[in-house]
Parts: sequence; structure tokens; C-alpha cells
Amino acid sequence: MNSDERICSIALTLCPGIGHIGAKRLIEGTGSAAEVFSRRKELPEIMPGVNPGVVTALDCPAAFLRAEQEMEFVEKNRLSCLTLKDEAYPSRLRECEDAPIV
Repeated sequence: MNSDERICSIALTLCPGIGHIGAKRLIEGTGSAAEVFSRRKELPEIMPGVNPGVVTALDCPAAFLRAEQEMEFVEKNRLSCLTLKDEAYPSRLRECEDAPIV
């Protein structure tokens, strides 16, 4: 998985009002965290039930700044940052409805 997808996954967790379950559903509906952000204005059409408040919450530059800081920390300290799409992500955890996306 590329660094952009990881940063987008982290940023998604930092957007106010989205939560783990909402983030997981958005990723499932669009295919990736990067797609959630790049297609945020289309989300209500793509995914019925997504309200304009979600679109507004996804417009959060501060989340990206913080996500980039988190990735710098991960790389500096030689840590692993796993997302739902990574093979190393725990399979049992992946099955939980409220599994963290990162």
C-alpha cells in the first residue's frame, strides 16, 4: 500500500464526526481512503444515506496535516502503519464492524 493511502486513512480517522464505522463504510463504498477524499462531493450520489454533513466533515485540511505528522513519526521510529487493506492487518480484527481502519 502506498504512503498516500495510509495518510488518507489516518486523515479519515481525524475528520470530526466520521468515526471508525463510518470510515470503514466510506472506504468500502468507494474502494479506498484516497477515493473517499477525491470523490467526497459525489458521495451522496455514490452511497445513498451519506448526508451533506459527511461531505463537510471530509473537507478538513487540519486532518491531513496531522496525518502527515503521524506518518513522519511512524517512519522516523520504524513502526508499521497497517490499514484494513494490508495483508498483515489482523484478520479477526478486520471482521469486526468497528475495526479501526488504521
